[in-house]
Amino acid sequence: MKLMKDKREYLPQELSELLWQFSEKAYEGGSPWTQDQFLESILHPYHEFLLFEQENHKSLLGYLQYQKIFDEAELLNIAVSKDYRRKQIAEKMLKAFIDICLEEQVTSIYLEVRKSNQAAVNLYEKMNFKLINVRKNYYRQPQEDGLIMQKFLK
Repeated sequence: MKLMKDKREYLPQELSELLWQFSEKAYEGGSPWTQDQFLESILHPYHEFLLFEQENHKSLLGYLQYQKIFDEAELLNIAVSKDYRRKQIAEKMLKAFIDICLEEQVTSIYLEVRKSNQAAVNLYEKMNFKLINVRKNYYRQPQEDGLIMQKFLK
């Protein structure tokens, strides 16, 4: 598995299409973001992507999308190919993200997750994220609460 951080290795339109198509397959109800939203995020100066690819096949295994402002970071999106689930890809991506945050002197990381996404909640708790708030009925299709979690790095 190869980590590629630099979104500039792709043309913005090419990367937005890749991420949208990947997300359409990775998420049960399809991508939570449109292709235009991905493009807007790619062009945003504070948004970054960690892309995890196979070394020899150049196929995408997963990605992590985040924004960093001053000493805080927010995990915006994380997705793993259905074919590579339960192989610790999400955990490796999250560890790489935390390492980057430490290098960049981030003091806390925030994220939001569906209450029903127990696999993700378990991973975040394993990585020492703590529940700090609940957004009632935040998500749609299906409607459910969003859990806001935070991890202090320093």
